[in-house]
Amino acid sequence: MPVPRRNSSVAPGPQERYFATEFRIKNRRNEDLMADEPHFLDTTGLNCPLPVLKAKKAMKTLKDGERLKVHATDPASTIDFRHYCAVSGYLLETMRETDGLFEYIIVKTPTP
Repeated sequence: MPVPRRNSSVAPGPQERYFATEFRIKNRRNEDLMADEPHFLDTTGLNCPLPVLKAKKAMKTLKDGERLKVHATDPASTIDFRHYCAVSGYLLETMRETDGLFEYIIVKTPTP
């Protein structure tokens, strides 16, 4: 049952404050979910080694635990990204190819 709203400048009652707090909490949760979305880097049309070099530069700007999604069209990028993640210590979370478009999701792991 909805709480009737008052048409005055008086502070909201206890029930109205509860619903306002609940609304803020829900929105905060949605903001946290949006933080899980990976950053995006489009390297389509670039050939080896440019996709990996651009990804390396982008990874420097990310915080630990953040993810970077990279799109590439160079078939050799699969080898490059595997090697880059192995050497840098980052996690190659996803690597897939669809109709000549390669997608990589790299997670920046904390460095010891």
